[in-house]
Amino acid sequence: MILLDIINNIDDNLTSNTSSYSNNNIILKFVNKYENQNNNIINNIIDRPLLFNEIINIKCSICGFIGSGSYGKVYKIKIKNIYYALKISVNEEPKKFLKRYNSFIDAQDMERYVINIYIAGKINADKYIYYSIMEYGGKNLKSIIPIKKIDGLQSILRQLHNIIYLCSKHKLVLTDFKLNNIVVNNEYRLKLIDLYIDCNSYSPCKECKIVKTYSAIEIDKIKYILDDINYNQSYLYIPLAIGLIDLLCINSASSIFTNIANEFEINLGIKKIIPVIQIACYNYIHNSNNSIKKYNQVYNFKKKIEKKYPIIKDNLFYEKFLSILEVKDIYKKNISNIDFRTIIHNLISACPDDRTIYFFKNFLNKIK
Repeated sequence: MILLDIINNIDDNLTSNTSSYSNNNIILKFVNKYENQNNNIINNIIDRPLLFNEIINIKCSICGFIGSGSYGKVYKIKIKNIYYALKISVNEEPKKFLKRYNSFIDAQDMERYVINIYIAGKINADKYIYYSIMEYGGKNLKSIIPIKKIDGLQSILRQLHNIIYLCSKHKLVLTDFKLNNIVVNNEYRLKLIDLYIDCNSYSPCKECKIVKTYSAIEIDKIKYILDDINYNQSYLYIPLAIGLIDLLCINSASSIFTNIANEFEINLGIKKIIPVIQIACYNYIHNSNNSIKKYNQVYNFKKKIEKKYPIIKDNLFYEKFLSILEVKDIYKKNISNIDFRTIIHNLISACPDDRTIYFFKNFLNKIK
């Protein structure tokens, strides 16, 4: 990745959230304001090292709007007849972004699962103050569900396992692991696209405050748990379980959580019902709180939720949740409902020590 700032205002060219643009050609005026970076790093966009303060103009075509999130917008662009993704954001501070990116691509076997980012820096704009230009990696994974080719699905499942395994092994913090933040190309290759995190260190991260859509209870309740050398990094298993449900089940995870909340009159939104399911899973496994008491904040939260919703101490609630995990018909020759429920059950307990990826790995080994 090269750090360069864009000094001309391109706001007027990036105002539409429509999927198509008509001859929207602009000039990106880059300047090298980063004296200490390695200017020997070049790529298809910047094909020679730039001197400090040197300015270079690159012609760019805005081809379409890809999507937006809480921190920025993403556009499909074309430079020198090659498609890229241009992201403009409010939070990706360039020098930290470079360190974060390098922490991923320097981790053994991890580079293949990370989107290639070519240039990043500051931008001259009113709202979005940072940008990055990365490879155009395809569609987001959630948008291609259902995946009808079984060999494609199997490849995706293996890659999801590998991403989780490698991030746990290298203690790489994933900020918001979900299918919308993973892109997939025509060969079913997966790449992570949402990497940035504001952190004091990146190898591994230290004192992180992560953004998360689907969260393990301990991440919310225990400050700096990711810095604990004894923590098994199993917070990643919760969003993995949600992703597997979305990929393989007849009904989406959000639909399943909404239905069970309504049936048992638990007045919580989708994100807040997930910790309730985690607690119900723990109660299904254990007859006492002895195992979870070492995570004191999680234990206290558990008692609070059980007081408000005593039904989650009854196995009926959790068994109902498992029973509505129904695998799509097109996949039933490859994975049974029982096998799938076993995988999910072993990923989602409120106690990090209960969680294991073993059953998911064992399933993948059987379908080789």
